[in-house]
Formats: sequence, structure tokens, C-alpha cells
Amino acid sequence: MDRSNSCSSTFRGSRPARSDMGRCCCSPSRFTRRAAFLVIWLFRRPRFPWFWPGRTPVELLSYFSGTRHPAASLAVVVPLLLAYEGAVLGLTGGEQPAARNGADAWLRNLVPEMGAWATHLPPMVIVAVLVMQTVWCWREVPGRWPALLFGMVVECLMWSLSLWALSLGWPGIIKNSGVELSWLDQAGPSIRAVLPLIGAGVYEEFLFRLAAVGLVAWALRVVGVGGLTGWCVAAIVSSWFFAAAHHWGPMGQAYSPIVFSFRMAAGVILCTLARFRGFSIAVGTHLLYNLIVGLRPVAGLP
Repeated sequence: MDRSNSCSSTFRGSRPARSDMGRCCCSPSRFTRRAAFLVIWLFRRPRFPWFWPGRTPVELLSYFSGTRHPAASLAVVVPLLLAYEGAVLGLTGGEQPAARNGADAWLRNLVPEMGAWATHLPPMVIVAVLVMQTVWCWREVPGRWPALLFGMVVECLMWSLSLWALSLGWPGIIKNSGVELSWLDQAGPSIRAVLPLIGAGVYEEFLFRLAAVGLVAWALRVVGVGGLTGWCVAAIVSSWFFAAAHHWGPMGQAYSPIVFSFRMAAGVILCTLARFRGFSIAVGTHLLYNLIVGLRPVAGLP
């Protein structure tokens, strides 16, 4: 009896106390558990409203990839085209108005021999190209469209304000150019003044950022200059044409080195946005920048 009692007491004595178990190296401390719960809460619990695109890191990465999808470009371009074409037809009855954006007028003047139906060809081509790209990448169509669209508006506003700040810092750019990326001074008052601003955001981006950059990059790949180097050359070439086109023809403005250099720099910036952030972001940035600069006298901005 004494031996058994001594064995049992020895066994009971060999077990660590409850306080010692809490300090065991294999069990996490209270601080470690709290830190783990904090990390899980930061990464899994939404910290913003449902319409915010980056409530969690995963959703933020999904937003950055979603803006580059052709479906996002289609969701931005189609409403703008409908508003632009509908307003032009309502104001002019289908004639070639002075309120049309310059790039729109260039595209329509390229095919006058094809008949009256050819006047609707440019917007149809733009939509067809984006639809084909969307169908080709259908499996990667982004989700959470309200959050995606809200984030795109915020991002485009941020880039357009940055571009406007750059124009203010450009030497004498406001004094020498009027409106940098549109023909507001030739469109007239009221809604006619806003139409070229909408058209520029779609037609100029499609012509210079999507078509021109793609064609020049393809030609450079044929001669052996591809990759990022070929794209940089294509972006510079298309930006030069983008800046020069604003001074061509009877609708063009008088040439100014300051204006030309700013437009070329803006073209490179928009090419970069179209490449790394998506065509939809480039269109929205161009449109909002035009509205900020074109309507700045109404708001009393410099």
C-alpha cells in the first residue's frame, strides 16, 4: 500500500502543473493567438462598404485584374457611345456636325464612298472589337460589377486629376492651348460643348491607344523588335501622331511646341494606362480630364 501510494504520488508529481502547461513551448501564448486572430480579421473581414472594390487583399487583386478585362471596357464604352451618338443625332438629324469629335470626323471621312450606312461604321467597329475580345476571354469575366464600376470611377478621377495637375505645371500650357485634348472652343455652347469631350474619350483612345499602338507593335515584332521595347516605341509613335493630329486640317489648332509636347506626354501616359490598367481606365481618364479642363471656367478653376 505504501509502495502504490508512493508510485501514484510520484506519477502525480511528475505531471506539470496547469500554470506550467500554459508556458509550454509547444502551446501558443495569448499574444500569439491574438495576433493570429487580428491577421485573420484584417484579411477576411470586410472593412469597407459592399460597393468598395478592395475590401480585402483578394478583392483588391481581383479589381486590378478586372479593369483590364475587355468586358470592363465594353461596359464603359457602350454607354458613352450611345450617349454621344444619340445626342449628335438628336441635335443634327444625322448630318456631319461641327460638334463631332475630331477623331470621329476623321474615321467617318475615311469611308464616304461606301454610302450613308458607313457613317455608323466607326462605332460598330469599336463595339465589335470589344465584343470579340470579351468572348475570347469569357472565362475570366470579373465579378462584383458594382464594386468594379465604382472603383473604376474613383481610379479614373484620380488619374484625370493627376493629368490636370500636370497640365497646370506645364509651362504656359493653359494660357497657350485653351482645351488641351478636345475642340471645345469650336463646338459652341451648351450640350454641343460637351459632345466632343465625350467623343474624344472613346474615339481618340480607340484610334491612338488601341489601334495605332497595336498596329505599330505588330509591325515592330515582324522586324524583330518585340516585347516591352517594341511597345515603348509603339507608344511613343502613336503619341506623336496623337499630338500632331490636333494641329492638322481646318479644325486643327495653331501649332505650339508647349501644347504639342504636353499632348505627346499625355498620350504616353494614356498608353501606359491602357497597357497596365486597361482600356476602360484610359477611356475614363481621358473623358474626365476633358470634362475637368473643358468645364473649368464654370467651376472657377484655373
